[in-house]
Amino acid sequence: MAITARENVLAYIVSKHAQQLMANSHVEFEYPLHAGVVPDPILKPFAKLNPPALTIQQLGDDSQAGKLLRQASLL
Repeated sequence: MAITARENVLAYIVSKHAQQLMANSHVEFEYPLHAGVVPDPILKPFAKLNPPALTIQQLGDDSQAGKLLRQASLL
């Protein structure tokens, strides 16, 4: 099976190199997904986060997000 461009993009985004770039960008402030990539020190450690308690009903479904992705031809 051939690898698609989308799969290549996803593979790159979660690669150690890309995760290090994002973690060190001082722009995105994202928690890295790749093991061994240290997050930007400005980010709180997960253990210190205090997210609000939300239910699935409060979050809603992803129908609007799906609609926007289809309009952008991403789905």
